Amino acid sequence: MSLRIVLALLVLHGAVGFAFLRTAGPGFPLDDTWAHMVFARSFAEGQGFAYNPGQPETGVSAPLWTALLALPVGIADGLHRHPEVLEALPGIDAGTARAWDGRPDDGVRLLGGLIGLLLAIVGTRLAARAGRWPAAFTAAALTLDPLLVADRFSGMELALFGLLSLLFVEALLDELPRRAGLLAAGLALARPEGLVLALFGLYWLLRRRQGVVRYVSLMLLCLLPWVGYCLVVSGRPWPATFDTKAAMVLEPRAVFGALAALGGDTGWGWALPLAVGVGIFSLEGGRHSLGTITLGAALVLLGGVLFSRPLEVAGDPPRVPFYWARYVHIAWPLLLVLASTGVSSLVRTAYAGLRCRPHYAVALIGPCALVLFLMRGLPAYAAERSQRFAAECADVEALNVAAGRWIAEHTDRRAVVATHDAGAIRFFGQRETIDLFGNQCHELLAAERQGEAAARAWLLARHPDVLAVFPALWARGHSPELASLWAQLPAQEGAALVAAAQDYAELFGLTQRVATFSVTDPATVPSPLHAHLAIFVAP
Repeated sequence: MSLRIVLALLVLHGAVGFAFLRTAGPGFPLDDTWAHMVFARSFAEGQGFAYNPGQPETGVSAPLWTALLALPVGIADGLHRHPEVLEALPGIDAGTARAWDGRPDDGVRLLGGLIGLLLAIVGTRLAARAGRWPAAFTAAALTLDPLLVADRFSGMELALFGLLSLLFVEALLDELPRRAGLLAAGLALARPEGLVLALFGLYWLLRRRQGVVRYVSLMLLCLLPWVGYCLVVSGRPWPATFDTKAAMVLEPRAVFGALAALGGDTGWGWALPLAVGVGIFSLEGGRHSLGTITLGAALVLLGGVLFSRPLEVAGDPPRVPFYWARYVHIAWPLLLVLASTGVSSLVRTAYAGLRCRPHYAVALIGPCALVLFLMRGLPAYAAERSQRFAAECADVEALNVAAGRWIAEHTDRRAVVATHDAGAIRFFGQRETIDLFGNQCHELLAAERQGEAAARAWLLARHPDVLAVFPALWARGHSPELASLWAQLPAQEGAALVAAAQDYAELFGLTQRVATFSVTDPATVPSPLHAHLAIFVAP
């Protein structure tokens, strides 16, 4: 790929990023991003993957991405501790440097943007095997697609996984088993679902009898240290999220309902399956194997997520909120390569039809016109996706970040905080934190496996000083929000709602509500149960 094309993509990515983020404030659309940065800060300080100081954990589901985040987080923390370095930069006065709160947001977004640029470059190079038209359309899709842009700046590992998946497909096509083995390990370290793609690569090589031993040996060589770390810390060879989030989904209606909602929330509409189908047909017609391998990789990723993790569908039209949808988005760059190749084939055919007789022209232009008509909502979807991203970031700032800052300002440094949202509250609160969900607390998960009584005893023995939770979910006896919601629901639904809630405030004796943070219309998890986050202490 020429330097001119790379520079053009760089400029275009910068313009797209500016346009997408111009209405968004600071922060990220998920509290999970801040959980990554808790570990990234620990990693940058030389403590490894520790959640609290001296407390190594396996709650890192994407250790490769977390290690990369250590760079912007470490730089931000270093500049915060040494504002004189900022003062030395042109255009920054002493007051501005000392007032800066050391947030790593810009650095993390820049990192995501750079990885997104690399993703577009690799995808373009991959599609160029089928010709200039597919390469040009793929470059445009991987740069402009609003869903991919949102993923790029989410602070999550999605762009990194997409980049590695495209490189992995490229290595398999080029019959490079060593490189494929390294990339397979990288995929598994970027997301646990990468193991499914690694198995797909093994199947691909077995069918072609190409370097299977080299592929497997290099993959295991890179993965075994992480497996060993998990075994030493928790006694299990996988991250804690396997125990807390994974669950088999065997109900076909749930799987197809989630898949339909996800497909409808891309902006492509019904043009997506048509474009993907044409893309596969055009690639395989050229005997590139690119269509088969790209589709196969995308499908195993989709299946790996859809059948292993329940996805909530909400709203009208039905959507899977980003909180759950991000798990499936790991397959989106692969699908975009196919879809953009399909669109390029249809446009090229329509262009040729312009020079034909009228009845032939209609036949050649018709499919392209149909697909363009079906994806006519994509520009409006881009604006809507930008607004949704901004609203999700604002929610996390108003609830989680605000609670973490309150804890830092109003509690003793030796205080112990218990919470179900263990990202921003730990990052900004700077207090020893107990993750009640268990992702960042392998001892709690071990106690839960022994039964409810053992888990309860373990929690009580920790004597937390502060409880920070969504009260309607985790402090039901001290939540007027839950009581108000209960009164609005039919008796049976209200009783089920209350039965599903718990009361950690009563369990810990932290029944005095000292602060509440609220949003009007929750965007991250669109439910009134997530509209208020409260802080409780002992009366």
